[in-house]
Amino acid sequence: MIASSLTMGLTYRMRMTRINSGLLEPIPPHPGRTVPFSLLEEWMAGDDYEPRDRLRITLDAVRLGVPVAAKDLRQVFDAAMAAPVGEEHSDGSVAGRALEVLYANGEAPPLHQLEFLAISATYNLASSAVALIAKGGRQAEAETLIRLYENVTSASLRSMILGVLEPLAGRLGLRITRSDNTLMAMAI
Repeated sequence: MIASSLTMGLTYRMRMTRINSGLLEPIPPHPGRTVPFSLLEEWMAGDDYEPRDRLRITLDAVRLGVPVAAKDLRQVFDAAMAAPVGEEHSDGSVAGRALEVLYANGEAPPLHQLEFLAISATYNLASSAVALIAKGGRQAEAETLIRLYENVTSASLRSMILGVLEPLAGRLGLRITRSDNTLMAMAI
């Protein structure tokens, strides 16, 4: 999409590391980033988008700093999650990024909704939900991650759960042991 390309160009630069390869680096706010605000606002106001396309545009607008976009993101995110998943949107990466922005803005879904997303969504969205659960930092989040580990079938997601559960358990003074597909937590 044009909005995604515009956002990428105004927020990152390519640093060439070798011939035909490079790394994207975040850059300070580009002086011209406010020029497309009215265009993005017009696109966000359009009625001809599928919910996930609207989420993509709104997320790009939030990343550029369009004032109205941040206040609409939660509503747009909820509508996108309620919509049927089309094949072209099945990777969940945009929804995962939106979930992370919502968390950063203090508007993340509650723990039970994050748990549902971690169980039911594609890997990209599920991994974002798992990471946000761990950021909660409490015993309830550790218990949720243990429950998730036992309920998900993806080996990659299980590995990711263990990766965020270990430091959380350490902060909480818990020792996690694994037996087959079961995790147990004990106070140290």
